Amino acid sequence: MRPLSPAGTPAPCCRYGATKVLVEAAAAAAHWAHGQSIICLRLGAVLPEPPSAEALAGWLGPADLQQLVTRSVEAEEVGFAVYYGISANTRSYFDISNVTREIGYRPILDAEMYADRVPSGVSYGLCPSVSQLAPRHRH
Repeated sequence: MRPLSPAGTPAPCCRYGATKVLVEAAAAAAHWAHGQSIICLRLGAVLPEPPSAEALAGWLGPADLQQLVTRSVEAEEVGFAVYYGISANTRSYFDISNVTREIGYRPILDAEMYADRVPSGVSYGLCPSVSQLAPRHRH
């Protein structure tokens, strides 16, 4: 699987994701129209521990969340940027190279330390699972 890049074309899976894309577009317009420096954060599963095996790729632990928000607030003029907020997860498929390069975010936590004790098959997000998004064949 190719890493998900914040530079890619957004393809929201649900209304929640669509509203996030709309806010990012409005933020980009504000930047281009008024020169405001704006950072949009796409936060992963923000919980003390990953709630399920499905969250191991996109978990964002508390210490990493604190670092990400602090670096975003203290960042010098960045223009407009979209960053994934994800911990340094072994199973991650999110590209965080731009946030590490541009504002120095260096996640220290890895959801893998919880892998042996989280349940599998448990939905944790607002969006449907990938299996629910698969095209259905009609007879």
